Amino acid sequence: MAPGPVPGAASAADTAVTPLPRYPPVPGSIVLCRTVARPGAVAHTLTVKGGNFAASSVIVFDGVDQATTFTNAVQLGCGVDLVAPAGERLVFVRDGAQTSNVVSFMVT
Repeated sequence: MAPGPVPGAASAADTAVTPLPRYPPVPGSIVLCRTVARPGAVAHTLTVKGGNFAASSVIVFDGVDQATTFTNAVQLGCGVDLVAPAGERLVFVRDGAQTSNVVSFMVT
């Protein structure tokens, strides 16, 4: 006589694997192609190079999300208005809750 199921044992349906949600990759370390500009440079093009960029990646310039152009997995761009006053602006890339390192852009 064949043995029956063991009481309390998990069945195949109980051990089904649920896939984890996909998160965007963490944007890699970034560098700016240009790190200094004069105040008043309207629609200055900012180019950010790094890694793990996706079409959903966003450049954050001085705390504000920018309309970002995805070039490829290692380059993004955006236009920024460099209004007065002169000083440091912080730049990073965000993809969902994942962020890159922060770099400085000087308006002088």
